[in-house]
Amino acid sequence: MPGKNELRSLTKNALIARVEALETELAQLRARANSENIPLSSMGGPVDHAVPALIDALERVDDGVVVYDAEDRLVFVNKAYLRHLPEDLKALYVPGVVFGDLVRAHTDRGLIDQAIGREEEFIRIRLDRHRNAMGLPAHRFSNGTWYELMEYRLQDGGILTIRRDISEWIAVTTALRENEERFRDFAEASQDWLWEMDANLRFSYFSDRFYWASGVRPEQLLGRSRRETLWDNPDEEPWKSHIADLEAHRSFRDFIHSRVRPDGEINYLAISGKPVYDKDGAFKGYRGTGRNITKQWRAERDLARAKDVAERANRAKTEFLANMSHEFRTPLNSIIGYSELIGMGTLGPLGNEKYAEYIANIKQSGRHLLELINDVLDISLIEAGEVQFQEELFDIGAAVKACITLMEEEAKQANITLESHLTAMPPFMGDERRLRQIVINLMSNAIKFTPDDGTVRVDLEKTAEGGLLVRVSDTGIGIAEKDREKVLSPFGQAEGPFARRFKGVGLGLPLVKNLTEMHDGTLELDSVPGKGTAVTIRFPPARLRIMESG
Repeated sequence: MPGKNELRSLTKNALIARVEALETELAQLRARANSENIPLSSMGGPVDHAVPALIDALERVDDGVVVYDAEDRLVFVNKAYLRHLPEDLKALYVPGVVFGDLVRAHTDRGLIDQAIGREEEFIRIRLDRHRNAMGLPAHRFSNGTWYELMEYRLQDGGILTIRRDISEWIAVTTALRENEERFRDFAEASQDWLWEMDANLRFSYFSDRFYWASGVRPEQLLGRSRRETLWDNPDEEPWKSHIADLEAHRSFRDFIHSRVRPDGEINYLAISGKPVYDKDGAFKGYRGTGRNITKQWRAERDLARAKDVAERANRAKTEFLANMSHEFRTPLNSIIGYSELIGMGTLGPLGNEKYAEYIANIKQSGRHLLELINDVLDISLIEAGEVQFQEELFDIGAAVKACITLMEEEAKQANITLESHLTAMPPFMGDERRLRQIVINLMSNAIKFTPDDGTVRVDLEKTAEGGLLVRVSDTGIGIAEKDREKVLSPFGQAEGPFARRFKGVGLGLPLVKNLTEMHDGTLELDSVPGKGTAVTIRFPPARLRIMESG
């Protein structure tokens, strides 16, 4: 006799065959008993073996099994069939009960969803299908379980009913259908298209969006290899690389190429793909996506062209400013030099006192204009990447102190108090002239925008990280939040009546920022309108050199 596991794995056909074989065996025993005038119950071993074997076999299967005789009376029902029935319905399944009564009992209890609201119609259909041994397709019980009823006519006219739980299959099928619908919705809503290649790298599928996006009909490409569908030169990059990826079965992303539409317009397409393998690891082809990037490609091309034009215009501007600055410096230096000689009376007294005043104004204006020209030249050289930067070790404390000394007269004339706190520092690696330029520009700005009786302070100290900090702070007019980005841009100036009182073109802070960054430093601007401004320059520890004692 088959084992338990073997019985559980029986197919419906094998189960029917098993039942019919056992029934045949019982029929033969009945015929023998009748021919020999022997009661069936007295035949002993054969009967004792056949009936229990049949019952044991049917009880071991996972499917529900019911056997009806030719008059539709219940002969046998296994435990699996009764498993999910209410107790009162289980009690009805006794040998001899008529099939129609069982159907009505199920219907009256509302056990089958499809029968609710149409009970009599369902009973009629169920009885008709039973008489023709047709069973029921997928139907659901009120507990949510899905079943399939399969019925088969037996040799003696009876009916074998097999009820199989298909809930898991229904759940999997439903999930698969929902996933397919979801995938289809995404595909239809997307601007992308889907494509496939077979194992021979021939196009085998394009989704509907392909023609809409590319203007190329799928039939023009289906069944053809990538080499057979090229419009561009296959010997040029990136085609060579793309074909190499395909032939090596490598994944690729955003391979960009062009296609000509029927109207002659060139489209630019980006495709991505990944190789597909079967369960044995054999290469089956490619699956991938594609999208039309023509608008994006043209925008990027136009942007690149505009950037190139802007860069060329900027270079031209920089070269012009640099050339003009050089041209201006020579006559200005002459004007300043001659004004100094005249002011000192080198060739004799000037005569009228007004001449001395005019000469002083000429000298002051010339120096101011020279400062502006020098700033313009420096900014131009920095932007052009041609600034001269000479690094060497120097005493940064002495350099900062020299700047303070140089600005004392300017501060005195503006009635500004200068304060300083300079901490002794190791030698600094950098360009001393540019460092002085940083400090002088910051101090000049601070003095310029600080009212009478104000204070400008210079600090030099080490940072917590071991770097160096230079801070110039004042009690001046301050800078509004909206103007901070502007004052750090070339030719940008803060707004306000006080700011407009002073000459300048807004190059001081941008120049300081650029020179600071050339020293690997950073600039921080803190300001409160009406209270003052602090500009902090931070240099990294690598700029300081700790000298070893010998």
